[in-house]
Amino acid sequence: MDISVPPIEQGRTTEHCETWSICRLLATLIKYHALKFPVKLTKRERPDFCLYSAQKQIGIEITEAIQQDYARARVLPEAKSDESIIDPSLFKWGAQKKSLTELRSIASRTKLTGPGWNGNEMEEEWSFAISDTVRRKTLKLNSEGYEKFGKNWLLIYDNLDSGDINLSCSHLSEGFGDYWSKKSFDKIFVETGIFIVEFQSGQFAKLKLNDVWKG
Repeated sequence: MDISVPPIEQGRTTEHCETWSICRLLATLIKYHALKFPVKLTKRERPDFCLYSAQKQIGIEITEAIQQDYARARVLPEAKSDESIIDPSLFKWGAQKKSLTELRSIASRTKLTGPGWNGNEMEEEWSFAISDTVRRKTLKLNSEGYEKFGKNWLLIYDNLDSGDINLSCSHLSEGFGDYWSKKSFDKIFVETGIFIVEFQSGQFAKLKLNDVWKG
C-alpha cells in the first residue's frame, strides 16, 4: 500500500503520518517475529488503532515528536531559498514560542547562528523531548473517553536530532524510572533514523527498521 507522506504545504494530513508510522512499525515487528498471525489492524480514535494479533488486542496511539517552532519555520516562504539554513539549535525543546517575525528572520539566514550543543547536551535534550511527549500522551491514555485494551502501546515518530542513539536511549530508559505502572503504556516505540527503538520496563531494544517500501 502507498504510505507516502506529502510535504506540509501540499496537503499532508494526520492520516498520512499515521499510516506511514503504523505500517513501518508492523513491518519491523514482523521481521523480528514479534507478532503472531493472524493479524488484523483497525483504524479508530482514542487510541488511533487497534491491533489484533494471536487473539490479543493491542491499542496503539501514534504521535510525532517535533519542535513546533522549527516545524513552522521550515514551511515559511523564506525557507524555500536554496541558500536558507535553518539552525536546529535555535529551537530547543521547551523554549518560549517565537514570533512570526523571529521565525522569518531565522529562515532568511544563510549560515548557522545558534549555540549548538556541548558534550552530551543533544542526547539529553532528545531524552527530555521524548519523555515529555510520553508524559503528555500518558495523560491522554488515562483520560475519560480513551479506551484501554489488554495491551496499550505508544508509537512516536521522532523528528528531532538524537545524536548518539545508544547514549540517547540509555538516558531515556533511565529517565523513565518509576514510569511503568498499570497507568502507563505497556510499550513505547520510537522511530528514529534507521531504527525503531522499543522501550518497556527497565530495558530498551533497537530494531533495525524494515523499510519494505524503500526504492
